[in-house]
Amino acid sequence: MAIKNDYDTDVIKEKLEGWLENKITSAGGLRINNINIPQASGLSAVTIIFDASWIENGVEVTRNLVARAIPREEGIFQTADLIREFELFQALNDLSNVPIPAPFKIETNDDSVLGMPFFVMEAVPGLVASDDPPYTAEGWVMDLNDKQREILADNSLQALLKIQDVDYQSLGLDWLDDGAMGAPDIEKKLDAWKDFYDWCRNGQKIQLIDDALSWLYEHKPSTESETVISWGDARLGNMIINEDLSVAAVIDWEMVGLGCREIDLAWWIFTRRFHTQAVDIPLPGGFPSDEAIIQRYTELTSHKPKNLDYYIIFAGLRLSIIFFRIANLMIDHGLLPEDSVMASNNPAIKLLAVSMKRDVPEGEAIDFVGNRS
Repeated sequence: MAIKNDYDTDVIKEKLEGWLENKITSAGGLRINNINIPQASGLSAVTIIFDASWIENGVEVTRNLVARAIPREEGIFQTADLIREFELFQALNDLSNVPIPAPFKIETNDDSVLGMPFFVMEAVPGLVASDDPPYTAEGWVMDLNDKQREILADNSLQALLKIQDVDYQSLGLDWLDDGAMGAPDIEKKLDAWKDFYDWCRNGQKIQLIDDALSWLYEHKPSTESETVISWGDARLGNMIINEDLSVAAVIDWEMVGLGCREIDLAWWIFTRRFHTQAVDIPLPGGFPSDEAIIQRYTELTSHKPKNLDYYIIFAGLRLSIIFFRIANLMIDHGLLPEDSVMASNNPAIKLLAVSMKRDVPEGEAIDFVGNRS
């Protein structure tokens, strides 16, 4: 979802019906039902789940679909390149064993439909680990026993490895290198994140973010491991899970690009710490320790991660900048008071401070959890 969802489902139903009927030229009597806009997961996009039925060649067709829409002006990032995400889905759906939702239709020009660009994909049934409240505190993940959580953790890690195993060059996916956040070169990535930070800071300055940027520039690894597809937001909460705890689909590819293996592995570890250490929640039984994750990753890939501490700080920088942007958006939406300190004191930046062995900001950290309504 976006920062705040206040969409009229009746209006969305009417708009989507007209749009889909134009896109599916052979469809007649198209109707949309069971619209649902989840509130529990995601921050950068609006997710709309619905059923569509129509008559095609005299036969009734029903599809369970999902629209993923990203605001042009009030999203987290400066730009919303849904064409990039949609075309990646097409390539991976046709030519890889990465489990993803099948892409259906896309709209990037006509804002009269949803007021923002979006694409539609097949809905994938299953469970999603919640961010708000965190899945480590309550919900279906906590209803599992330790052995089940162990299986879930291993299956989800192996899904990440399927992405890294894709031969992106043979699939013609070199275009994932956008010369910025998606570039394989770490310096270009740092430049892009610095530009993003400068864009969203609005005259503000967060000293720890400035220090982290300087440190990362000064300590760039002299060599990096092989270049792979970097999912960008590699975490359990961006996977749809089957009842048998296998991964049904990998979702939310907004930050996808190219990069070394360690970038996604570090994000995987840092965001798991975010849902435990950063919010004072113990690691639930069955989930492996950070050391066990690294060991298992090495066993599965025959690749021993290099410079992982560096990439964990890079993960902390990225999430801290994202939180900076989220804090300002929440203030703009009236979800936080104007004098809120969330930008400089939140779980991400506290965890960044710990990772850099710096003083942790004093006082209570402000999170988006519980503040989006």
